[in-house]
Amino acid sequence: MDLKGRRVLITGATGTNASAIIERLVEEGAKVVGFSRRMPVGQVEAVNKLGDGTFWWLKTDTANREQVDQNVAKAAELMGGIDAVICTAFIYWEKELIDLTREDFETLFDVTFYGYVNVNQAAFPYLKESKGTVLNFASGAGVTTKTVGSDPAHYCAAKAATIIWTKKLAIEWGQYGINANAFNPLVWSNSWDNSMNTPEIREWINMRVRDNLFEPDIFLSKSPAKEIIAPYVCFLVSDEARYITGQVLNCDGGMVESR
Repeated sequence: MDLKGRRVLITGATGTNASAIIERLVEEGAKVVGFSRRMPVGQVEAVNKLGDGTFWWLKTDTANREQVDQNVAKAAELMGGIDAVICTAFIYWEKELIDLTREDFETLFDVTFYGYVNVNQAAFPYLKESKGTVLNFASGAGVTTKTVGSDPAHYCAAKAATIIWTKKLAIEWGQYGINANAFNPLVWSNSWDNSMNTPEIREWINMRVRDNLFEPDIFLSKSPAKEIIAPYVCFLVSDEARYITGQVLNCDGGMVESR
């Protein structure tokens, strides 16, 4: 698997999965631009010491289409084009179904679904030129209700929408040599700890983790994202995976059965 010089745009760059993927890509010699609304001080410099690749960060709210258009163009300029787009950004908070409002759905969908639409569409001209790859992070929550922690309905709906969007993208953009897949990971993510979750909800989540109430039905032991998620994703954005498209691919220790 040769990723040297591969030009990859990734959203949600500070998340558990994305951070691991970025590190692995740089170690393999890829050029990577990360989008996120914030980045820890010194993180870009630290990543760039890991290998022969290069990492840039652009502050980006993927729900803002104008900002996305500008920064996708900037990313293409920095890397000399775009070979692959990986969308991982999401927001998440617990709320009972009966209490969900239209505002809840719109707030979550803006990032967790429409952010993917924005980035996919903005990157299309560059992907068409390179016959590139789209990998949109979905979730087992978009396939089944039997996932970690019984995910809230608005999150499940956004992930189901992501899966169907990606399948349609694979069909419509395949004529340009673009392949596209949805990816369902399972990893213990620090992204649960975000601004939408109150201190009370974060403590509830921590309690459930402590008491193993978030333990899903998996057949393999848990491992860090860099060991289990990053290698699979790197393969999926490589030339070796060019003939894989329109699929929902699980990397979750067996939690969600393929169908």
